Amino acid sequence: MLRGKIDIKSKTIQNILAWAYKDEIQINRRYQRKLVWSLQEKQNFIISILEQIPVPSIILAYSRNEKGEANNEYEVIDGLQRLDAILSFLKNKFSIVWDGRESFFNLKSDSNLFNDLNEGILIQKEECFDLGFCQDFLEIELPVTIADVKISEIDNIFRKINSSGQRLSAQELRQSSVCNEFSELVRKMACIVRGDYTYSDLININDMPKISVSQKGLDYGIDSKNVFWIKNGIITFDNLRKSRDEELIAKLLLEVLIDVKRPSAEQLDRAYNVEEDYCIQLCEKIRNSNDDYLMIFQNVYNTLLNVFTVINSDFSTWCFKSKKVIGKNDCFLLLLEVMFELYIEGYIVYDYQLFGSKLKLLADNYMKPIQNEYISRNNWENVKENIYDILKNNMKLKLHNDKTLDIIMEIEKRLSMSSVENQMTEYKNGFSNFKNDSFKKEILSDIIRTLCAMSNTEKIEDGMVVVGIADNSKQAIEWANIYKSKPIVFLNHYILGLDKELSKFNLDKDVFIQKVKDLIKKEPIEKEVMDYITGNYIMVNYHGRELLIFKIKHFKHSVLYHNIEYVRRGNSTEKK
Repeated sequence: MLRGKIDIKSKTIQNILAWAYKDEIQINRRYQRKLVWSLQEKQNFIISILEQIPVPSIILAYSRNEKGEANNEYEVIDGLQRLDAILSFLKNKFSIVWDGRESFFNLKSDSNLFNDLNEGILIQKEECFDLGFCQDFLEIELPVTIADVKISEIDNIFRKINSSGQRLSAQELRQSSVCNEFSELVRKMACIVRGDYTYSDLININDMPKISVSQKGLDYGIDSKNVFWIKNGIITFDNLRKSRDEELIAKLLLEVLIDVKRPSAEQLDRAYNVEEDYCIQLCEKIRNSNDDYLMIFQNVYNTLLNVFTVINSDFSTWCFKSKKVIGKNDCFLLLLEVMFELYIEGYIVYDYQLFGSKLKLLADNYMKPIQNEYISRNNWENVKENIYDILKNNMKLKLHNDKTLDIIMEIEKRLSMSSVENQMTEYKNGFSNFKNDSFKKEILSDIIRTLCAMSNTEKIEDGMVVVGIADNSKQAIEWANIYKSKPIVFLNHYILGLDKELSKFNLDKDVFIQKVKDLIKKEPIEKEVMDYITGNYIMVNYHGRELLIFKIKHFKHSVLYHNIEYVRRGNSTEKK
């Protein structure tokens, strides 16, 4: 029985908007879906509200910790798509047709929206509804159910509400039915590939568009054309919306961890049923293993990204003669399975170009039997052994204490994080403004101040500043025009390197590193912090480009810069 108070009442749209502006609406990614509604679905919902058609209750949890202390936030249990539709309409993300007139919401009708308009955060699109219409819209009441419960009870409420889930796909139903080691690993691995991985499970509803995949008419933070599954012709956009990516990853884990070959839908159901042997075995394997499966998968994924970047191709084009192939997903799944096992054994790819050359027409030449729907287990194993030998012969065992490789893997991990995870990572183009030949000391001072702020910020991970990377195309284009060179593109980032600047400064690498070290010693920071920064910064070669890496840890005390305590808020460094 649920222990807690259930409050069923109506709330105005104005109330909901105010909660959002006070950062009081949180999305728990352990059980919530992505933003999947199409533009048409959002518009239809807004029109339903205006037509006073009864809509389902939005269900929130006013969560408390196990001590019963209020968290002053609402977790969305049911109604994420509806809430996002309301908020995005209010913020002029789309228009609707009402009374034969297509218009946007009038931002002047609410003080919070009006403030964002004045500050340039929001832009009023034309034409817009009149003030009276919009103010009436804000006063419309919607059914809202608020459960005042402990955090441990929220998952259970969500599972029961979504157990029927007629609009959920088979995989979405599986993921929403349980929250354990296996389902969590599947979710996090899928987030890494989609580009929406976050350290925290709790995300502010205002940040959801930043970690969602764009679709027609909806400009979200992740460009669908750049999503690995779509770009490589493995999963279509429509199937991505149905969580087929998570289904493929669940199959991968069944194959790698408990040796279930080519898992069926029935076997996937068993993997998510807490009373079934598959589920028990998977969770025990993940729980008791010394291997960090999430990190291993991250490294495998980053390797494939690098390989296809270097050879300037994609999985479908490079590994098959024809793009229309039966069993393509199984072929990719086998490639993932073999690479996953090799990385567990300690093998890694050092030469992306060489490794990529061995993948040329790999599926057509060695995976033909897998494209047969009724392949036997023995044939599957024979194909797998052949692929294993081919890949292993072009990989090397990772050397212990290979600090440079460890740093490169860490950089790639951070580059593949979602855009909302930028508190503890910052990228700098270089130490000049491109057009000026001089080394700008203020850029180094800004880096040191940022590192101090990272040390004072939530202890999720150590802070890192990478110099030689641009995180927007405008900077990359400016650099390319000045230096007559092309940046290396990795996801949404541009690898510039410091090579051109070093040449401009007339400095070799060692002299430059010593120059930076000498300047750090003049910065207004305490000796313990200075010693850590100078003892842990390193220049690494990444795809032939030199990057300078600064790191900072969390100290037991506040770290001051010029006797001022700074912290990170998003990607900004601010006084505490």
